[in-house]
Amino acid sequence: MRTWITTIVFAALFAVSGCTSVDPISPCSCGTGSANFNKFYVIGDSYTAGIQNGGLVAGFQQASYAALLAQAVRAPSFAMPLIFEPGIPPLMFVASYVPLALDTLAGVGAPTNSTHPAAYNNLGIPSARVNDLLSKSPAPDPNPFYQIVLRNPAFGTSAVGQAAGAQPTFLAAWMGMSDVYLSAQAGTDLAMTPVASFESDYRTAIDALRAAAGAMVAANIPDIVTIPFFTTIPRILVDPVTRQPILIGGNPVPLLGEFQGGSGPLPSGTLLTLPAATLLAQGIGVPVVAGGTGNPLPDAVVIDPTELGNIRARIGAFNTVIDSICTNRGIPVVDAFAKFNALAASGVEIRGETYTTDYISGGLFSVDGLHPSALGHWTVAREFIRVINASYAASIPDPPLPIGPLR
Repeated sequence: MRTWITTIVFAALFAVSGCTSVDPISPCSCGTGSANFNKFYVIGDSYTAGIQNGGLVAGFQQASYAALLAQAVRAPSFAMPLIFEPGIPPLMFVASYVPLALDTLAGVGAPTNSTHPAAYNNLGIPSARVNDLLSKSPAPDPNPFYQIVLRNPAFGTSAVGQAAGAQPTFLAAWMGMSDVYLSAQAGTDLAMTPVASFESDYRTAIDALRAAAGAMVAANIPDIVTIPFFTTIPRILVDPVTRQPILIGGNPVPLLGEFQGGSGPLPSGTLLTLPAATLLAQGIGVPVVAGGTGNPLPDAVVIDPTELGNIRARIGAFNTVIDSICTNRGIPVVDAFAKFNALAASGVEIRGETYTTDYISGGLFSVDGLHPSALGHWTVAREFIRVINASYAASIPDPPLPIGPLR
């Protein structure tokens, strides 16, 4: 069964990703204005690396916003740390829709081009905080991507060092999401980077990159309430088929969970992370009166209203830092916060159809609920291009749409 699923997943992957090469053979015939993309580099975390469905694999990497940007601007080359199937970590898939249950492909992938003789153009490292991009080297680490992406300290002893050492003519930096998202993914507000530390690290990273790059663009951090990983599972019991609230005595039934100050029925304003779905399918979090175990969902999948308020406030503080530091250095900022809010509110119309941030069915997010799909990455790339065009008097066209069904 796993072999059959693997075949279907990757056939769909390459049909959707569209691009199998990001090495254009001719310079951009569009107007690049004052920007020069002869040496184009990107740096960031898992969004920049191109993770989809919980893993990094070549087809998804080639469909990432970073690779699409390289295609759109006709960068002469754009080397990436491509990963063999079934990815690192192995890709997730939906094992059951009703009830919702996720699983992962068997095995583990491996790098395909680790002997590339220079720093990769894509220096996105999944789960890297800004301080990690400044300080972590290719040395062994529980996160294998530092060794996979950075490989050779001769290219630079950190991601920022390798990006700066490459002397890019243009660099895109989307950093900072891991400084808050990693904590939120764990259902807590306690593991976020302090604002003062973030500001110091971000300023240091941007100054090093700006000194080396001919020109730059940066991006800020989306609100977690626009990400289906945090919004798909409601805090009340719903019918798994109709998704409508189940009423007992004419009232909705709150799920049970652990949260700051105790455990019990989840209060209004609580978010549940996507891993709660697997627990709910086992009856955990479901009251006995509704046929469940009566055991609460663990705090690791619960973001209570206080935690949510703190997380969103930290995102706001980080975005203020990003906007201030970049603006003072003449670096335009892609407002990912506003863009993702707009997508969550009304989606995006493409070829006469509206695509949304709804989990799986909406088309803009991958199975992991946290990272954009190929179409979501295309939407992000288009926003980067809009800001680059406006800031550098350029006329770069939108990247080509993914080939095949978009949903």
